[in-house]
Amino acid sequence: MRAALAQLYDIDINQVFVGNGSDEVLALVFASFFLKERPVLAPDISYSFYPVYAQTFGIELVQIALEEDFSIDLMPIASLVAASSLPIQTPQLDCYYRLPIFASWLVSTQTQ
Repeated sequence: MRAALAQLYDIDINQVFVGNGSDEVLALVFASFFLKERPVLAPDISYSFYPVYAQTFGIELVQIALEEDFSIDLMPIASLVAASSLPIQTPQLDCYYRLPIFASWLVSTQTQ
């Protein structure tokens, strides 16, 4: 399966991770990439396992309130984003924040 996916997306097989469902993959992400010294940001209305995994792996989870239209006002959380591990992107917010747009915004807040 990894080989087929690597070929389909024209990437190296070592860049493909296959898990037994999203819960297993998410647990590995928390264990591998998030630092106990830095909080992880997530929307307050989101996947119910984020708080569970944060507690399991001893990582502070900062939940960000959503606006009425389910977007996130980025300016009030700029300092949190700069000092945190990667924010968690959810399918519900995908239409609002694509990674390149978010990265550009984050860089611009650091130069102000």
